Amino acid sequence: MAIAHSSIQPLASRSRNRTRNKWLPLSPTEQRARAASKSAPLLKAWREHPTLRGLRDRLQLAFDCWNLLDAPDGTSRRSVYLPPGVK
Repeated sequence: MAIAHSSIQPLASRSRNRTRNKWLPLSPTEQRARAASKSAPLLKAWREHPTLRGLRDRLQLAFDCWNLLDAPDGTSRRSVYLPPGVK
């Protein structure tokens, strides 16, 4: 038995970003979460891999050289150093 497309009910979307009702008081869980977020730093530091630590100076030099290829007037010599087809 086939089901006609007109009889299929669309499911409610759960992907919408729902916000809480700002007029209701915070629940104990929300109060704890808000208190924890105020004391936590905005950015958490991560450990640097020893291999990257050793390459940091060389990577910074390559980054600086790459940025020097962009002239302030908008012209760029970067395409000269890229393989064909790479932007």
